[in-house]
Amino acid sequence: MKKFIYAVVALMLVASMLVAGCATAQPQTASVTGEIQEIDKDSVTITFEELDEKVLNITSDTEILLEGRVCSLDELLAADKVSDLYCTAIYDPATGDLIYLDVKPAPEPATEQGSLESIDKDSVTIITDKKQERTFDITPSTQISLEGVYCTFEEVSSLDNAKDLGCTIIYDPLSGEVIYVDVYESSQLASATGEVENVNRAGVTITTGNNQQESYDITSETKILLQGRVCSIQELAAATEAGDYTCTVVYDPVTGDITFLDVYTSPEVASETGMVEDVSKGQVTITTEENQKESFDIVPDTQILLEGKACSISELLTALDKGDYTCTVVYDPITGDIEVLDVQKAPDLEMETGSLEKIANNKVTITTDENQTETFEITPKTTLIKEGKACTIAELQSAASAEDFYCVIVYDPVTGEIQLLDVY
Repeated sequence: MKKFIYAVVALMLVASMLVAGCATAQPQTASVTGEIQEIDKDSVTITFEELDEKVLNITSDTEILLEGRVCSLDELLAADKVSDLYCTAIYDPATGDLIYLDVKPAPEPATEQGSLESIDKDSVTIITDKKQERTFDITPSTQISLEGVYCTFEEVSSLDNAKDLGCTIIYDPLSGEVIYVDVYESSQLASATGEVENVNRAGVTITTGNNQQESYDITSETKILLQGRVCSIQELAAATEAGDYTCTVVYDPVTGDITFLDVYTSPEVASETGMVEDVSKGQVTITTEENQKESFDIVPDTQILLEGKACSISELLTALDKGDYTCTVVYDPITGDIEVLDVQKAPDLEMETGSLEKIANNKVTITTDENQTETFEITPKTTLIKEGKACTIAELQSAASAEDFYCVIVYDPVTGEIQLLDVY
């Protein structure tokens, strides 16, 4: 997620590095995103892209963020389960020295279900149960099944287009890359999500969002995933005895036989952050930082905060009529019911960093550290800096066409207009 609060701090850190190097030629920079495998006072080892590893040097000049907060190396080393952390590293490719290390918890695999729109060797597109179109990246390691039986993409692509096909997708929520996709005829299979109550060789019992207990049969054809990995019924039973788990069950509604069972750690609550779009009919709709529209249910127990103070729905609606607001929604991931709705005045500025792709027609396009393509608008008020010095847009266009550059963009999150473009 973009760092609302620390945007100015992070910009100052980058600017200080640029100014310090003005007397000499600035080194080229590169970035890598992945899981931290090992870290000590001298180096960090990161696993990325098909389990490739990169070892980078930690120096006295390395700037570190831990979950959006500036921290020391000692604080990072003292963090629990450092090996379960995820990071983005900006470094000098010539020396391997780290310039900037942004560390956050590694995400659990996420699940999405919906109607299959298209699928090929590169991506799969579905219409979710909330009528939103979503596209996910398919990689060589993606597993695919057709009604629970492993198959090829060619076999799925050749299915009769007249049939209504549903699918369940297990994916990495940061990269959007698909771990597993199961395709089935919508008319033949149903699905349910809930808390796992009991698992044995015969089946699984869950408590659904409406507090009903349902039981389904496990057969020799049932495909089981535990935390995104294929597992046996024995492994699943042992795990569920030791902790609380949630699951998604895809099953035959006639026989109750499970085709696909996806089991994952039960989050007590989940959260989402974005711009408030609408509050009505007992729901709040937001546009997330991934530019997806999501709706959540306001219930009698929902606690609503406006600028840090408790408020009513009517007070919230009055405020929303007068300006733009962001919010953090803390909700039950099974029911979608909101526990806490924290609404804040939209921040004046946000920051994005990434590799510069092109500058044309008063717009700049970058590939972010999360490997997303983003475009922002240059206006007459935009401050342009190249390698620590003020420059013109023509100079930036000329440089960008000849060399690879990294950039920091400070912009208005509502209009997308750039306030500061710092290229190096």
